[in-house]
Amino acid sequence: MEITPKRAAYLKAEFECFVRIGLDEQARRQTIAEIEEYFAAGGSRPLPHFRYEFSYPEESEITYIVDFEPDLRQLARLWEFLNKWSIEEVREMTSLL
Repeated sequence: MEITPKRAAYLKAEFECFVRIGLDEQARRQTIAEIEEYFAAGGSRPLPHFRYEFSYPEESEITYIVDFEPDLRQLARLWEFLNKWSIEEVREMTSLL
């Protein structure tokens, strides 16, 4: 199966959002809590919107902004990602970015 350039860019952007959120302990907890609240409400509330700014000491000049409005499938994938992979495992994934 060949992936189109548009689909590849979409997957890369989604993965980068997941990794950035997955690297930050506070963002992980907050994101998981918001997703679980959404599912506990049976989808009766609007989908959550995640906006975070991340700065890393080793990259002092760079601030990453994650502004992510997931659809329902992305929300489920994000929840699975955050619950499957630890912060240490996500750190190892950063080499893929």
